[in-house]
Amino acid sequence: PEQWATTQNNLATAYSNRIRGERADNLEQAIRHYEQALQVYTVDLWADRARMTARNLANVAQERSDWGALHTALDVAMRAGERLFRDTISSVGIKAEAQELARLCDRDIATCLRLVGQNPSIARDILLDAEAARSRAFLREMGLGEIPPPADIPADLLARENDLRLQLREVTESLTNVDTRTDRATEVERTLVARRAALTRELEQTWNEMLQLPSPVIDRGGKGGGAARDYISFRRGDTPTWDKLRALAQTLRVSKNPKGLESALVEFHNLADQIIAIIWRAGWDAPRVVQIPLSQDTLFHRYLQPYEAEVLDYVRHVSAGRAIYNDWLDLGEILLAPLEPLLGDAALVYFIPHGYLHTVPLHALTCNGAPFIAKHAVAYAPSAAVLERAIDLEGLQDLPGLPALVMGYALRPEERPTFIGEAEEIAALFGGKALVDGAATKDALAERAPDARLIHLSCHGVFRADDALGSAVVLAGGVFTARDWMRLKLRADLVTLSASQLALSGVNAGDDLVGMARALFYAGASSLLLALWSVRSDTTKEWMLDFYQRVQAGKAKSLAAQEATLALREQYKDEPHIWAPFVLMGDWR
Repeated sequence: PEQWATTQNNLATAYSNRIRGERADNLEQAIRHYEQALQVYTVDLWADRARMTARNLANVAQERSDWGALHTALDVAMRAGERLFRDTISSVGIKAEAQELARLCDRDIATCLRLVGQNPSIARDILLDAEAARSRAFLREMGLGEIPPPADIPADLLARENDLRLQLREVTESLTNVDTRTDRATEVERTLVARRAALTRELEQTWNEMLQLPSPVIDRGGKGGGAARDYISFRRGDTPTWDKLRALAQTLRVSKNPKGLESALVEFHNLADQIIAIIWRAGWDAPRVVQIPLSQDTLFHRYLQPYEAEVLDYVRHVSAGRAIYNDWLDLGEILLAPLEPLLGDAALVYFIPHGYLHTVPLHALTCNGAPFIAKHAVAYAPSAAVLERAIDLEGLQDLPGLPALVMGYALRPEERPTFIGEAEEIAALFGGKALVDGAATKDALAERAPDARLIHLSCHGVFRADDALGSAVVLAGGVFTARDWMRLKLRADLVTLSASQLALSGVNAGDDLVGMARALFYAGASSLLLALWSVRSDTTKEWMLDFYQRVQAGKAKSLAAQEATLALREQYKDEPHIWAPFVLMGDWR
């Protein structure tokens, strides 16, 4: 069969390149032979050849302007790409496979845009493409965390899986410390990658045994496995199905008010010549897709460069005597205003950015003449799948019995009233005492963080663009990096780093974020409160105290953040660099 399929593939390529004869007839023959090759080159058995053949078939379909056939061929190529990504072990290979999968997803999104007018349900495929194109390595890492297993899986299989998972987690954390610029580090990396490969094979074998179990749970997929299938899909970091994403929208409703849908998710996806916004809400049968005619070049030069100069590099910009115009806020009139008819009464909007948009405070952008956050509370997530995994519905009931961990550390004496004062006042709100000055050490954080329901650090922070996992908070005796956070097992409902620029992340191939947010989610936090740029210590203290007082009064975190932001804006209306830096990521509640 393999030799026969190779012959069919070669014939198809010959026909697609043939000069003589009718072009239409040649393409028809090419399609027939590619389809025959794919009968042998299945995704499960020959993922690499299936992707290559399906990609070639897609090229022929595109030449014929057969968008339905193109979509079908790309679906096969993407499923093969998913399999190849899952089976890849080396760091270089993971990035390469994620990048190739993202390219296929971009191509399929462009194809689906041609079909969505004929079939609104195609919007589901656009959303799933956008999800498949991002945060894949991140999701795979999160699958190594603590996830409640189905009750019907035998204890011996769970014990074996748990042991393998913990070993894999240890290897993953060790790999983050490898400096591949040295020969010795490369040797270490090879050893760790080989170990990861062996553990992954054993874990896959264990999961396959689980999938063979009889299950009393109804298997909605129709292939057996029941509850184990959903659990293993979660562990592997698979792209969620539309049913899962629709259920997520239901979970994120601000209330159970039957009179209106009160939350919405907005996932952006950047193509070269436009930005796609995909909106979905509880109760919708399919997402809605809005095409925004904004190229990446225009986005960068017209809006992001001024934003970088006037906000991210505010001190240098002002010191040079340059004026502040805040024209970058007008991006909202192009990006967000067209979405308002679909957002309507949504009190909460989840933004899932893409590419450059990860660096922008979307909540601050002007929409119909006012900041977007004036009408909607806002929370963020790297992807819908990451958000689904960050919301721990099982483990929140025992959090009230855990203490709050509040720490404060100032580098200079003049900073103590704000940095130390902020920590002490917030700790008092939660009935505790802050660890400040010399007591705010790395060791104290590592020891107490795993048993805290709330973690708040009032200190300096640094984002390292050259090594995002080297980004850190500055404590007594040194820095606590993103890598250090990854070694912890957190149960915190909220981690707040009242420090500079720690919401910024590096972006790898496939829109995979690396940095403090990724490390904290990996460690187990369900929500984060971080700053996108260097912030003033006095206004930060004011915002944080306001936020926590509202939370103590019973407000959801997203609503408390909205109200605290608008209150600070009342004082500094024309200074978004003061009132807009803080972003809530993860669970809104």
